[in-house]
Amino acid sequence: MIECFGQHLVLVCDAAKVCRGQKVIARDDSDGLYYTGTVRKCVDCDHSLIKFASGEKLLSRNRFIIPVTNDGYKQKLRTGDYVLAKFETSDRFDCFIPGVITVTPKKSKFESNEFEVQNFEDSQMLLQRDMLFRIDQSRNPFILKITKTSDLQSTRSNNKLPQPYSVDSSSGSTDEVIMVHKVKPSKKESIKPAPISADKEDIRKINETLQAMNEKIMSLRLEHNNQKQLLENHTNNLQVTTKLMEMWRTPIPSPVTKHDVGTNTTRRMLSPPVVRTVVALCGDDGWYYRGIVKQTQQHGKLTIQDYSGFLQTANEDDVIDEKADAKITIKENDQVIAMHPMFTNSFAPATVTSQHENSTYSVTFHDNSKADLTRNEMYWLKSGKYHQIVEFIDKCLKRWVGETVIARCDNDGCYYMCACREKVGTGQLYSLQWPDGSQCVQTLACIFGPYTRKRLVNTGDWVMANADDSKFLPGRILSLSGNTAAVNFCDGTMKHQVNTAVCFWISKDYYDYAVSFYKNKQSIA
Repeated sequence: MIECFGQHLVLVCDAAKVCRGQKVIARDDSDGLYYTGTVRKCVDCDHSLIKFASGEKLLSRNRFIIPVTNDGYKQKLRTGDYVLAKFETSDRFDCFIPGVITVTPKKSKFESNEFEVQNFEDSQMLLQRDMLFRIDQSRNPFILKITKTSDLQSTRSNNKLPQPYSVDSSSGSTDEVIMVHKVKPSKKESIKPAPISADKEDIRKINETLQAMNEKIMSLRLEHNNQKQLLENHTNNLQVTTKLMEMWRTPIPSPVTKHDVGTNTTRRMLSPPVVRTVVALCGDDGWYYRGIVKQTQQHGKLTIQDYSGFLQTANEDDVIDEKADAKITIKENDQVIAMHPMFTNSFAPATVTSQHENSTYSVTFHDNSKADLTRNEMYWLKSGKYHQIVEFIDKCLKRWVGETVIARCDNDGCYYMCACREKVGTGQLYSLQWPDGSQCVQTLACIFGPYTRKRLVNTGDWVMANADDSKFLPGRILSLSGNTAAVNFCDGTMKHQVNTAVCFWISKDYYDYAVSFYKNKQSIA
């Protein structure tokens, strides 16, 4: 599964499916939170009936249902991974809140084996691995919709949520942070020890031992403070994560108690945040991408934010509201925008050629690609809009001709500067000319240039950057200083003072794809 920002990729993304009897984590629309449950019935291609652990049976949209697999609890977690953090509600039911891994455990017997997680309140939590369920952010861009719980602090006081860091006031420094560990009180009666006689030599040895232990504690505190400072510097640079967290922040209404008829459960009901989910036309390539409306401007303009944090301005006429579209019945010969089978999370104009009994549709795209999709993967277009979109996509593709670009050389897997000479066929292939005069044909997914979607890069981002004066390679930003960055490249080299103006943001999936292709070519050479 591969995705390239602004352009498109070359691998197929299968639609997530839910089956009857499957264990899932699903959203309860009454409070916006996620709970464990079981699929009781697949109502249609867009909805399923979920029986939650509390005994409730509620209808939930398939795009807000996460199948529970062993991989989610066993996959190796790294800094920057998105997770659902589990905690226990007052009814003793498992509930999940979103978070981001900020610090992973060190391989040392003196270190904690807990992960440090930044939740949607921007506070830190310490959790064991079995309390974290990893989520693929590129595949589930809008599954993480949640509202802040109004009784979060009281929940923490009852030890329902993992405790954040606390300050040890007795240490004499407000900067020293100690991790809180709870000790379960023993049910056994305490046994009084027998009196022990101690001479001066014993007391001296005890004092020496205590002094050594105190020095060890001070050393560990100093090391922890240094790690805390590094963590704070790293957290300050995670601007993309902060933007994602903002969409979960809403004013907290007064909680109301809802008594569930037919069960003995009592749960908190909060008003879910008003989030308008849409698909919007991108002016860089003419394709549609899912996002949320961040701001309504004047003259019918909207500010749209996609799942990667990219912001753009779109006309109201170029935006399709998901809630309104779900009420429309799509029939044969209707024109739609649908998820393209070759490009992840990208929607292109298509025509419905037939409808099947299993609630799927056969569609043919503007580039003659074909696919069988569910209703959840397409949006209805009004009359005349299809041809407008196709003409705009063709106009965007022709803009690349004559431009100087960065493109992949299939001989070694590296990216070099070259000239885009002409468009080949009706798809996304271009004829390129290298500085030595040789030519090749390359797909737009492996070309970067002036019409690539613009996005500011941050620490931890995956980028395509210049490894030396002649070639570009995929890498990851380790730190930023003004307009320059330190980048760790896929060939094992590191370069400081990389100009961020010529760094192209790429997704983690595209990075893995580019690195795999590069290493394969290097091993052959």
